[in-house]
Amino acid sequence: MGINLTHVVRRFIPQEWGGIETFVVNASRKLENRGFRNKVFTTNSMSDQVHENIAGLEVHRFSYFYPYLGLSGDRWAAFDRKGGNSLSFSMFFALLKDPSVDAVQLFAMGRLGAMVATACKWKGIPYIVNMQGGFPAKVPAAELAKFQEPLKGTLDWGKPFGALFGSRKLMGNADALVCAGGQDYEYAKQAYPHKRVYYVPCCVDTEYFATGHPEAFKKKYGLEDKRILLNIGRIDTQKNQKLIVSALPQLLQRWDDLVLVLIGSVTVRSYYEELKELIAKQGLESKVLIIEGLEPDSSDLLNAYASCEVFILSSIQECGATVVLEAMSAGKPVAASNAGGLPWIIEDGTDGLLFETNDADGLGKQVARLLEDRELYDRIRHAGTETARRRFDWAVVADQLADICNEVIAAKGGVVNEDR
Repeated sequence: MGINLTHVVRRFIPQEWGGIETFVVNASRKLENRGFRNKVFTTNSMSDQVHENIAGLEVHRFSYFYPYLGLSGDRWAAFDRKGGNSLSFSMFFALLKDPSVDAVQLFAMGRLGAMVATACKWKGIPYIVNMQGGFPAKVPAAELAKFQEPLKGTLDWGKPFGALFGSRKLMGNADALVCAGGQDYEYAKQAYPHKRVYYVPCCVDTEYFATGHPEAFKKKYGLEDKRILLNIGRIDTQKNQKLIVSALPQLLQRWDDLVLVLIGSVTVRSYYEELKELIAKQGLESKVLIIEGLEPDSSDLLNAYASCEVFILSSIQECGATVVLEAMSAGKPVAASNAGGLPWIIEDGTDGLLFETNDADGLGKQVARLLEDRELYDRIRHAGTETARRRFDWAVVADQLADICNEVIAAKGGVVNEDR
């Protein structure tokens, strides 16, 4: 007997793909092999497709709104891309009426998450809060400020709904908490000592990401004679691409054939404009290529990893950092900030190099070490590939995900899935 698992995500569209979407698709594939039937409930944010199949996954979209007086136009669109604290009564009632839901995995926080949690409570089914985006209380101040920018001058009339559905009790009432980052796992255990709390790291299909073609990417983007420094992630305050741009001039003094490639959807437009201004100010227009997002099945994404010399992650906060694991799987050395859950993935000097958050000089020095020392370069990249295969391949954690679902369903008196 299979288990019907519904994944609830704030938005789910290929044009704005990220780590959560990647996790949902891959988790669903692996759970399906273990007898689970999966589907996605999401809002119709940035898409008018009510029903859609994405990467073999059934997606259902529902109308939503933001309860802020004065939020419209560009500011509404900005909230869609970054953050968003929406309400969706159509999703709430659809979940209540749906007989084919045995458990919910919840990736949406705030009021939307609370509405789903309330529906689960009324139905008597468990919900799991999966913190792929990080522990909510630990959002950096700079990122929080950017998130709140669209709300300036608005009036929040949605607070009664938050109280009604218990948004502040969302995590405390969950049947289980799943953390993708080691640091978040420690926070969650301290904050909710009586809860089922699990560390389920971001994972990667290591074999797939080892199959890219570097020449194809370089030829397509006119980079045949260049050495690529690569960053993949949302163009966003959290991802901190400006730090890499700040470090680039010192690297170009020694290696003038370098080019920085930034790939990611723009989730904070004001930050994107700041990034472009910094590039222009430093005269780096010919040395920085920005590709505004690639769909998850794009061969360009796979080929970009294969083409790069070094992969750099400069985030001010990270949870599990799937992109680091993808780069490692592609056999590329990683230099990353010492932020959030990254030290749980990278052992500095062994399978990657770390630098202090917001330290452009430190970033530059670590990248320079890799470029100038071939023995270190090869040792780091080989060890990184082995780390990805040994600890973070999907095959390693799929059984853990199935066990968590079975455990919370059994605790509610449901029938568990023994198809392992």
